[in-house]
Amino acid sequence: MRKLHIARAAVAAAAAVVLSGCHWVVGNSIIWLAQPSIERDSPNVNVDADPGRGAYTVGLAGKPSGWDTIVARVPEIGAGEWLVVEIGTNDLTRPEAEWRTFMQEVVDLLPDDRCLAWVTPANPMYPEAAARYESLLNAVLPGQPCSRLVQWDDALRRDPSLSADGLHPNDAGIAVITCLINQVVHQTCVYPPPPKRLD
Repeated sequence: MRKLHIARAAVAAAAAVVLSGCHWVVGNSIIWLAQPSIERDSPNVNVDADPGRGAYTVGLAGKPSGWDTIVARVPEIGAGEWLVVEIGTNDLTRPEAEWRTFMQEVVDLLPDDRCLAWVTPANPMYPEAAARYESLLNAVLPGQPCSRLVQWDDALRRDPSLSADGLHPNDAGIAVITCLINQVVHQTCVYPPPPKRLD
């Protein structure tokens, strides 16, 4: 709890000097692969991603953990703007209590006038854990007044061809996850697309 109070104080101090906000996507290898597409197609969206990153573990490139990155980025997010979290895939073998703590800390840290989206993890090696992770998200995320799930796992179930390994997006998957994020942040994309009319 003390850690969260310190983080909140740091966020409040940093927020006082932010002149204009932006949207941030914090993620692991899934978002790292999609970063060029997201930043090209999503105005005012910045990405901080590192393969292997977990909630409380650093990524393979040595970038800070998901939590430390979120603490650093929240002051840059303006009122009405989005924090998109794509952290969880690498935590599915970690204790469930750790997942809940991370989710709750993010909700508690983010001011109520900011929006929170969370990308649902997909991992064919741990499907039951991924389902439990999403269930926890459904319980915790409503604590943020403006919140949405980004259903990457549903997209992969609907169309397995979006990934060669059932986990990481290929080119088609990158287009879809970019669209899913746009659908939340800018509402300029729809996935899955509506069925074609047979006139």
